[in-house]
Amino acid sequence: MFADQRDQLGDVNNDGEINVLDIVRVVNIILENEPSPTDYELWASDVNVDELVNVQDVVIIVTVIMQTFDCPNLYSPCSDNLSECCPITTSHEFEWVADTMGIYGSELRASAIINPDSIWVFGEIRIPDTTSQTGYTNYGGAWWNGTEWHLKHFYWIDQLAQVYPRAVWPGDDNNLWFPAGNIFYYDGDTTYQVWDSLDGSGGSVNRVWGNNSNNLYFVGPSGTIVHFDGTEYTEMESTTEVKLIDISGNPSGNHIFVTGLNSSDLFGSVVLEYTDGVWYTLYEPEHYLPSEDDYGAALNVSVLNDTAYITTMAGLWKYNYIDQNSVFIPESFYNEGQYFHTKYIKAQESNDIYMLSSRFILTHFNGDNWFYDDQFNETYGNGNIWSISGDYNGEIVVFVGYFHPGRYPLIVRGYKY
Repeated sequence: MFADQRDQLGDVNNDGEINVLDIVRVVNIILENEPSPTDYELWASDVNVDELVNVQDVVIIVTVIMQTFDCPNLYSPCSDNLSECCPITTSHEFEWVADTMGIYGSELRASAIINPDSIWVFGEIRIPDTTSQTGYTNYGGAWWNGTEWHLKHFYWIDQLAQVYPRAVWPGDDNNLWFPAGNIFYYDGDTTYQVWDSLDGSGGSVNRVWGNNSNNLYFVGPSGTIVHFDGTEYTEMESTTEVKLIDISGNPSGNHIFVTGLNSSDLFGSVVLEYTDGVWYTLYEPEHYLPSEDDYGAALNVSVLNDTAYITTMAGLWKYNYIDQNSVFIPESFYNEGQYFHTKYIKAQESNDIYMLSSRFILTHFNGDNWFYDDQFNETYGNGNIWSISGDYNGEIVVFVGYFHPGRYPLIVRGYKY
């Protein structure tokens, strides 16, 4: 507890740890045994900050050492008063790297972090090519090997047609599923079309989520949902015609949430919940912007444990699908003024949540407070930079999109420290 921290309450001998040696010293101070305590020892012994050193301080130090303190989940004794509980926080600090590649008319739409030495980005990347009649060659993605980016083609139909993925579900480097209207599978060498929209109702798919490679869900316009069970791709009844734009579920795959949003010209928004083998409409607002009756449009979703974290135009809606209770966090808690239409959310833990706005503004919750970061919007200029999606995995975050003038692809990598 509080290891490697000096000048810490409870660490009476100031060796960077709270352990039985500190208890012995506190007992000797209480019994007034020699040597006399220093000012630091008196301060560090008074762990409940009541200006007394007594048996209560000993009891508190024992609970800290044994980790039997009575604090809620994701809380621990406060460093400035061990008798109180404070949130366990994660770091807001990331080292950022911005990568560009290609020329005008390009954009990146999805990313996947396999590990620090294997990161994928997908979309349409134009690279100058003097041998081509167009003056450029298109690529469907790029792969980061820990040192540099390598451009990738995803050809199918005997190398005659190329796929430009709109999202990805990564098993590993040699097992990638991506929707691009139809559904495609990449085995590390060859790209295969595994589902054709013409085989179903004609609806296409643009997003994907799964808890394993034998349980994948693809969603898209017109309420289209396609399920892959490891053998077959089956279109499901979704109960909506709204364009479905994001999907996330719990580790067992028995609770899944989908958000949907049509364009403002023909408004429609929805949150679908999948449980007991059936899709239900959980939320269906009447307006894009929030009103007295609802949160406005639903945008993105990330499921963590028993809670769906749903971004809306009014703020962050935390919906517990077990007890059906909700907690709402107004947008003003995490947005410092810019238009904040989210394009991505990931809740790794309840004290480690990242959100990305359409204008490449980032916000991170560390368990205690929100950190607002508009450095990329400031660098490229508001209205000149647009995000599409991202991935947050462990200590790494990758956001993708494009910037103007000319629509150039942009990759933003962040490494937590």
